[in-house]
This record gives sequence, structure tokens and C-alpha cells, in this order.
Amino acid sequence: MAGKRKSFKAAAPVIVWTEPDRSEELNVVIVVPKNPSGAGVIDLGRWLGLGIDAWVWACAQQLRVFLRGKSVAASTVVSYAKGGLAYFFEFLTSSGVRDGPLDVDLRHIELFVTWLREHPRLGQSSQKNVYAMTKSVLLGLMDRGLIPAGTAVFPRNPFPGINRVKLPFRRANEPGLPTHYAPTLWPRTPARSGRPMARCWQFMRSRWHFERG
Repeated sequence: MAGKRKSFKAAAPVIVWTEPDRSEELNVVIVVPKNPSGAGVIDLGRWLGLGIDAWVWACAQQLRVFLRGKSVAASTVVSYAKGGLAYFFEFLTSSGVRDGPLDVDLRHIELFVTWLREHPRLGQSSQKNVYAMTKSVLLGLMDRGLIPAGTAVFPRNPFPGINRVKLPFRRANEPGLPTHYAPTLWPRTPARSGRPMARCWQFMRSRWHFERG
């Protein structure tokens, strides 16, 4: 009995359809699979009717794309909605911006960054996190053509110097410096070893300031 011939043709690629169905285009309630955040639903409905419907619909679709493509963890998608888009939508409504995704440009995002910096409930690190999560969604919209490709949208360095830590400086004889770090308690050393001891003293002083916060 003749055996079957082997086929060396490549298998057809598996196509994962990630675009929302037509029936879902105006549905802004997204069901989320089980995830560590505990959220089962993302509801963007409260932002409809405030002049930014085009943004709400587009972003709801994008969250579904993330979930169906499984390129982003479900808990991260929840964070995009609650920790990113919630603030972006608040910015759009409070600042009176009525341009939709097709009209967004660098000017809009720079205004958003300024708004984040002045937000009373956000510290510097939180401002940066909100921006990063919002940017992830906007990049998804750009990949799908809902924001024109090639548009200069994002500033190069929206939060300059935000990661720099400045330690307070105090002179050695200034009040408040603990006595157990004072150089007078160290034995006198020969002149040739003075420089290493000075470095050691600078290290101990900076460590004490860091611990004090």
C-alpha cells in the first residue's frame, strides 16, 4: 500500500481578528476576563453626551482590541481605563477640547501634559504614569488609523527631570546632624589619608540625609 506523500506547503497563517464588531462600535461597556484587578467590566458610559463621544467610542474599541489580541494583560487594560483614560476624558471635558481622534496633534497633548502638572490630586510620579497609560491607548488608535499615522502627537520629553532626586545639603556643624556621624569622633589620620576619609565622611552624611528623607 502506497504511503501518503508529505506536503511541504506552509500551513495557512492563523488570523486573529481584533477589530470590534459593527454592533459593538457604539457600545462603551467592555467585559473584562478574570484578572488580578478584580474588575469584570469597564464602563465608559458616564463620559458620553459631554462633547467627546468620538473619543469615548474610539477608546472603548481600542480596549476591546487589546483584550482580543491578548497583547496586553487584562489587568493592564483596566489600568488604561481607570488610570489613564479617566483623566484624559476629564481633561477633554474640563478644557473644552472638542476635537476628535482624527484631529489630535502635538498641541492637544502638550495641553494635556500641562493640565496633568496642575492637577491637584496628582504628584509628579502619578502624572507620568497617567500620561504613559493614556499614550498606550493613543498609540493603539494610531496603529489602527483612527489617529492619522505620521502625525507629530507626543512631545519628546513631557516630564523633564522628574526622576532626579535632590537631597538636602547641610554643613557639618549645622544643627540637626547626628553626633555619631560627626568627624570629630573619628581619630586623627595622617595627611596622606585625609582624602579617603573626606570621601567617607561625604558618603556617611549623604546616607543620613537620604534616611531622613
